[in-house]
Amino acid sequence: MTDEQEERMEVKVLGRVLGTASGWDGDPGETVWFYDFQAVSGLHLPFTSLAVDFLNGYIGTLDNETGEFTKNSTNDIVLFLSGVPRT
Repeated sequence: MTDEQEERMEVKVLGRVLGTASGWDGDPGETVWFYDFQAVSGLHLPFTSLAVDFLNGYIGTLDNETGEFTKNSTNDIVLFLSGVPRT
């Protein structure tokens, strides 16, 4: 394992591993951002900064320049996580 891999953290939401990130920011229980996000194999989350909005139930991406959260109806966190195996 390289130093870079050792420094990454596992991104786990409601018992489901989504990938790894270099760090996070936000307020757990509200909205959390995961930086340099890399999804686990077979999971379609093509984001480099993953955002999870727990208050409104969305998963999406964060624009690093504007700080704007991008979401749409296909990003409903409940529907999305229902297709991800629980660990």
